Amino acid sequence: MKFGKVNDLASIDFGLPKEIFHNTKLNRSSNTIKIKVGCTGWSTKEWKGSLYPNKSKSSDFLRYYSEHYKTVELNSSFYTIPKKETIIKWREESAEDFQFCPKVFRGISQSRDLGLSKGLIPLCLDAMSFFEEKLGPCFIQLPEYFDISRVAALDSFFEQWSTSIPISIEFRHPSWFENKETKHWLVEKSIEWSASILYTDVAGFRMGVHNILSHDYMIIRWVGNNLIQSDFKRIEAWLSKLLEFKNNGLKEVFFLVHEPNNILAPEMCDFLIETAREEKVFEISKSNVTSNDQLKLF
Repeated sequence: MKFGKVNDLASIDFGLPKEIFHNTKLNRSSNTIKIKVGCTGWSTKEWKGSLYPNKSKSSDFLRYYSEHYKTVELNSSFYTIPKKETIIKWREESAEDFQFCPKVFRGISQSRDLGLSKGLIPLCLDAMSFFEEKLGPCFIQLPEYFDISRVAALDSFFEQWSTSIPISIEFRHPSWFENKETKHWLVEKSIEWSASILYTDVAGFRMGVHNILSHDYMIIRWVGNNLIQSDFKRIEAWLSKLLEFKNNGLKEVFFLVHEPNNILAPEMCDFLIETAREEKVFEISKSNVTSNDQLKLF
């Protein structure tokens, strides 16, 4: 991820904000939080010999990947709306409890009117429906110029988006998180839209960690820095923060791990999973993989 990249990390405060802006109507009765952890794809051939068996074929990567991790950030859907046949193939090849988090097609998210004039939203919704039970929340990544003055475009977008397809919004303009009043307003708008607000935890855009909880699920796009010490401390801090969110109604988290060198992403995923398992409040699907010399276990 190039967005939010900085050359000097020394001056970056990676601390998570304290005040939570939440939907007061969320049910707070849950005793656990379900966490699904994953990377930004499954096609990295360098994972052979660690995440995948040495002699595995690329056509088997998704099956092996989904035995280790229970979600994935699906970026290919940003470049083209996937065909029905492709989605069905992914659905059938992945493990039973696996879910995809597709990025909304750029023809929608990067257009001035969010795809309304070209009739793209129904096409996207139709495609997403073929994931069936394997569909986690989608997310729409808005461009950096998309400031709060464009809220009417989002109102129109959500008039067409189906509430049966869960979605999270990634804002990249600081005006959406300018002050407490704006955040309280955004909680109410996201409830109106039936959309959660995605977290972007990256060095160069700390406003992306906004502490907004409008729904009982969230997506966290977490960007590390090649496994330096602060990466591990940040993961520990997030697990503590999620316990606070649980007390405000959070039930499910899709934690999507990025590293500048994504070959390293599984190591951070494994650290997150192992650390979370030390707390009984976190519900994490166990790996379906049995120990052998070919696979890296967590």
